[in-house]
Amino acid sequence: MQATSLESPEGSVFARKQRPAIDADAGPQQGNYLIAVDDGRHATAEDQRALQAVLPENARCALRESAAIKARDLANAQFVLALFSDAQSMDRLADAVQQVREGGGTTTLILAVQPSALAALGRWLSQRAESERLVGTRLMVAGSLAEVIEQLPKRLIPVQECNVIRMPQSTEIENAPKSSFFTFSPQIQDLIRRIRAFADNGITRAYLLGGPGSGKTSLAYYYYLSRRKGRFVSVNLLAEDTGDKSAVKSLLCGHVPGAFPGAGARAGAFDIAQDGVCFLDESHGVMGAVMETLMEALDNGQYMPYGAAAKRPLKCALI
Repeated sequence: MQATSLESPEGSVFARKQRPAIDADAGPQQGNYLIAVDDGRHATAEDQRALQAVLPENARCALRESAAIKARDLANAQFVLALFSDAQSMDRLADAVQQVREGGGTTTLILAVQPSALAALGRWLSQRAESERLVGTRLMVAGSLAEVIEQLPKRLIPVQECNVIRMPQSTEIENAPKSSFFTFSPQIQDLIRRIRAFADNGITRAYLLGGPGSGKTSLAYYYYLSRRKGRFVSVNLLAEDTGDKSAVKSLLCGHVPGAFPGAGARAGAFDIAQDGVCFLDESHGVMGAVMETLMEALDNGQYMPYGAAAKRPLKCALI
């Protein structure tokens, strides 16, 4: 990977207030400690001083090569910043960070990646996720060290949540291949924490808002994983909003034998989910028969299969 070298014109990021940089061979210091990892191609001593300038007052910065870093070196490092590293270097650093965190440490790895390297980053992330070796990581996309330094203060937040949710590509097919939903930003990790709190505290009704492709299904599935019970059932309400109430009730609530000519018994989505999660996708804007059926379940926590004479308690969570 090629990196843009930095100069230090007057008024640039290097003109910020600077504190003396820590020698690269010095041991860990008191307070927050940042190790900026570089393989000798990008950063200079002046760059190190610029990194030091944007750190908190009690923080210290050291510049090292990735090959020289061992897990024991990170015991007192709160953050490790990898500057435009290749896959091999990122593997070494990620392995070291994972070892520290498995031992009870909290070191966070910050990967600074150039826009031209996003495809390679995607492959690396997928490989780490599939092998369950992706923890404690934050990302930033930057074309130069100046951009890294500009973004760094917003990345200096310890990672306490998972970086990846592994879920089936199709939640309706047993043993379906799994895909990865990545969670790197502080905002999405706050949302993960909130969703897990819903599950832990018995909240069984939640509404996820977001545009197409924003990860609502993945977050609903994470809620299901956090509950650790029942089954996960996904229903696309927009596709089922045909105005036929009997069809909608049969889909969600099931129907009993003889509900209509030739009908046998059918379990609906609420039955199949058991005490798990029924994810009602595309629920915005539904009206008519779909809304009537939903309101019966949401208002009273009960539902009636089509053709049945008695209601049943709703045991599953509705997202």
